[in-house]
Amino acid sequence: MFLNLLVNNTSTLKVFFSIFYKLLWRLVPSILQFTYTVSTDKFLIAFRPFILSDWHIIAPNFEEDVRTLFQPKPNQIVIDVGAHIGFYTLIACRLIEPNGRVISIEPDESNLIVLKKNVAVNKFKNVVVLPVALGCTTNRKKFYAGVMPTGSSFYPTNARALYKVRAVKEIKTVTLDSLLEEVQIRDVDWIKIDVENMDLDVLRGGKFFLKNSKKAKIILEASSYKTLEYLKSFGFKIRHINSSYYFASKN
Repeated sequence: MFLNLLVNNTSTLKVFFSIFYKLLWRLVPSILQFTYTVSTDKFLIAFRPFILSDWHIIAPNFEEDVRTLFQPKPNQIVIDVGAHIGFYTLIACRLIEPNGRVISIEPDESNLIVLKKNVAVNKFKNVVVLPVALGCTTNRKKFYAGVMPTGSSFYPTNARALYKVRAVKEIKTVTLDSLLEEVQIRDVDWIKIDVENMDLDVLRGGKFFLKNSKKAKIILEASSYKTLEYLKSFGFKIRHINSSYYFASKN
């Protein structure tokens, strides 16, 4: 009877598997964080075989049009905002050698484990991984960690109902301007932003940087046209890459 109830009630089935998955995340973390390592271009990438979004990342054609534009040069400075497990962080680390610098920002703890492993397995020394989030203020804010880690966000949408939220916790947010001041960086060559509806908040926390930067190139997933209009107000020219991804620069 219990099985019939599950099969005949879609919402009940979703809740059942949601509870099952959440229990796995809490009771068997060593299994859920087990990773494989594969070669991707000229670096190695660790990924979680049970997470579909990780499989997408190791696909040869993953965001090919975005990667074509994302071309940091040796000795440049790159910030990866919403680094996930580090795909763009690794690309940047390789391209900006020998004296460049990468700041990789990721607030989701499950992603951080694999991100740090990816940096370690490739023996990159030119990157700093920060377990914070960028926002419009320096504060602590409620963070919704998704069952699928690419869905973690401060702003869960209707599509991310509670049964898809793995955990809710408060995490630290800092502004882009305060971060750059703390690490003593005046300008940045590249910023990649993929932050699940937080893109405008990230940019609003970088007013000084956006106003004064002469060379920054920004690749971002924009959640609304407000984000694009905000960049334009600082003199950035916008180019549509695909879907919700855009390229912005003042040149």
